[in-house]
Amino acid sequence: MRSAKKSPAQPARSFSWMLELLKEHYGWISAIIAALATLAGIVNLVTYSHYIGRSDVFMPSLELGPGLILLWLAYILFFVLLIGSMLVSSLFLSFGLGELRPKPQYAASIVRIITVVTAVTMLIVVIPVGIQAFRGETASVLWALLVFATPALCSWFFIAGNIDKAESLGRVVKPWQWLWACVAFTLVVGFAALSGIYPAWFVTVFYQERGIAGGAAEAGAFCIIAMLFSLAPCIGYYQLESKGRAAQIRGALGGLVVFLAVLMLMIPALLTFPSVFAVKFLGISDRQVNRYLITNAEYPADSLDVERWSISRSMERKYLIEGFALYRYGAIVLLCPSRLADTKEKELDQHTGQCIPFAKSDVKQLDQVAKTP
Repeated sequence: MRSAKKSPAQPARSFSWMLELLKEHYGWISAIIAALATLAGIVNLVTYSHYIGRSDVFMPSLELGPGLILLWLAYILFFVLLIGSMLVSSLFLSFGLGELRPKPQYAASIVRIITVVTAVTMLIVVIPVGIQAFRGETASVLWALLVFATPALCSWFFIAGNIDKAESLGRVVKPWQWLWACVAFTLVVGFAALSGIYPAWFVTVFYQERGIAGGAAEAGAFCIIAMLFSLAPCIGYYQLESKGRAAQIRGALGGLVVFLAVLMLMIPALLTFPSVFAVKFLGISDRQVNRYLITNAEYPADSLDVERWSISRSMERKYLIEGFALYRYGAIVLLCPSRLADTKEKELDQHTGQCIPFAKSDVKQLDQVAKTP
């Protein structure tokens, strides 16, 4: 009994200890965080310059400053949004288990039962849709309604078998309460399974964007794995309910790490996507075609392809060109010909050899170029 009383206080003591540590050592902790943020920003620039196939522009453009910290913060924002959106299924399941309030000694068994029902529901929806996609057919939206069929069939048996194992089920006595409990179980499990479609969709997009040659069967298997493992944080949290809140938090973090590891194995470029979004969000990369006034001795007008760059009003060291800034950081502006603006993201690195790294001081952005219909 003593250990049971001490375990809930453990997270509070840990949190208080962390606050005291921050208060006493604020200076060096802030310095370490700033240094790590700067390092993370540099890694972000390295990642993006390799992604576009122009790693040669990284070192000339490197410039230490607040911009790297902003880049790191933007990366963290998009990474959290990306991963968080894939964990909506865990949030739905957590909401249901929180309302169910299973007794600690029965929490693990209840979590296992609900996880199995949710997993079966995911498979029943995804497999028919995958078969139709393999045949080149578009699945009807009505297939999504199947997501509520399995939990609806299992709801009565689940409640009857666990009525004395959860606090909220102990109040289910009257017929209308049974009906409401069945409806609630169906909705929670159904929406948890349905929201698992997003990580599956992300895996599918990755296969389409990067042209992975594993085939439809491998892509379908990866989709199912992503859906199932999106439940890992919720399972890790409620599986350890009998061991106290601190153990639950560690279980949820462990489930998150497992989910990220599985995603990294299936999608090695997972960390690149937030980097690309962060770079575009901060204006380091822009596909908008503009006119630029170039004043440069290293790249005189007669050394460039007139048609490719739409050179006009040119003198030897001063001329107008049309293009877009694919990479703009520090002292470097990597300008690309306007005809590459509509190139698909997955193919862009194959054409960036046409782009020219101008010195930032030699480039002056003028007006935008309207797209021809």
